[in-house]
Amino acid sequence: MMADEERPARSRYEHRGHLGSGSFGTVDRVYDRSRGREVALKRLHGTDGAAIYRFKREFRSLVGLAHPNLVDLYELDCVDDEWLFTMELIDGVRFDQWVRPDPEAPLDRARALDAFGQLADAVLALHHLGKLHRDLKPSNVLVDVAGRVVLLDFGLVSDPDTPEPPATRPVGTAAYMSPEQGARMPLTPASDWYAVGVMLYEALTAQRPFHGRADEVLLRKVTEPALPPRHLVPTVPADLDRLCVRLIDRDPDQRPGGEEVLAALGRAPSAATRKYASPATPRVGLCRDLARFCDLLRQAFVDSRDHAVVSVVLGPAGSGKTRLLESFLAEVRASHAPLVVGGRVTPGDRTPFPVLDAAVDQIGNFVLTLPPLELAAVVGDVLEMLPMFPALARLPLLERLTPLTATELDPDQLEQRAFTALARLSGRLAAHRPVIGWVDDAHATIGRGFQILDALLGPGHHVHLIYLHRSEVTDTPVLRALRDLPDGADVRWLELPAAPA
Repeated sequence: MMADEERPARSRYEHRGHLGSGSFGTVDRVYDRSRGREVALKRLHGTDGAAIYRFKREFRSLVGLAHPNLVDLYELDCVDDEWLFTMELIDGVRFDQWVRPDPEAPLDRARALDAFGQLADAVLALHHLGKLHRDLKPSNVLVDVAGRVVLLDFGLVSDPDTPEPPATRPVGTAAYMSPEQGARMPLTPASDWYAVGVMLYEALTAQRPFHGRADEVLLRKVTEPALPPRHLVPTVPADLDRLCVRLIDRDPDQRPGGEEVLAALGRAPSAATRKYASPATPRVGLCRDLARFCDLLRQAFVDSRDHAVVSVVLGPAGSGKTRLLESFLAEVRASHAPLVVGGRVTPGDRTPFPVLDAAVDQIGNFVLTLPPLELAAVVGDVLEMLPMFPALARLPLLERLTPLTATELDPDQLEQRAFTALARLSGRLAAHRPVIGWVDDAHATIGRGFQILDALLGPGHHVHLIYLHRSEVTDTPVLRALRDLPDGADVRWLELPAAPA
């Protein structure tokens, strides 16, 4: 993939120092000429499909979030086939070095409670968002000179219900993995709290609960309890000893949850974290006007089982477009089990096909769950999509196959072939279940992803595409593409009124 003229080139960044390296790639301190300040630039090494997928997911999972204890992510791009993203530069030290700068000196209780309280607040916010970090450890938590704790490195972040290729070995850092993570069992928020417990154990005792080779540590976690911190250091406060023992319990059901952890540390969830909590009361139903538009979406969905339908939901900011979509999707999911893919346009995603690329990743996750016969039918389509969507190479079904050569094709031809293959793949998937694609904030779309419309709306396709677009923005690439579609395309325009003052 090549960057177009709207996206940054390497000359945008002035290298000012190296921050870290790993199997994934490197993180450097750079001066961003566009932002006029220093940022951290993370670059991915290699073109492994699974690594590309994790790299993009790391950015897209958390971009746009506002929380003082989660690192701010700025822009994702792919320049000359190299994936990179920028983020907030944290000038600080590792969490363990901050909490206990001198392992020989007594623990500063107030300092530890404050740091662990901020960390727990960040982890709880992640869980409210439906995310698991899966790699919590001191090097992934920095503390700046003012004592602000910042959680970063979300390379293994996951949604509990999102399928992934089966791992040949445990993924994470053995010393901080929960017993269930080391055994490659299903993970829950309790798995992240175990890692927090190991970090607390280190702070209280200046050592880890288990020692030895990685495989030995993982086995001991499953087969034996750790010694309580007070057994090693009698001066450990009793309340922190109890909290630590509960956090590293072998049984995830016995570990405390986020609010209980915070209470034990003398805190309550911050306002920033409460913002991401699920509502305590059921969502109020749609008002009469929005309910009428939900009926129109429902009819478009029914009609899409016969032919492709595009619903364009126009409305001013605050008119309820997103709430309408959420209500419609919740209803359809409850009764039809559709494949739903899509996302919100985020200004920081500078890749050639931002939301479309994210949707393809979601389709890849779904393909992982297909039964063998249906899986075999889509292999050829996935192979043709690989040049434009290389993260699909993570799928096990491609392990013994060679991607189709395309040396004789120019970039436009590669793109068109990939879009045509994606349309065929969507058609094959739609033969067994409804398929819905959605884009929120479509007025902010950059890149060329909307060009998939021509392929998806051809004869024989059965998908329902939904675009949410601000009505006060009247001339955008998406609107022009929709208005230029052939007369036979079924495009339905739903114009929402402004919300009452």
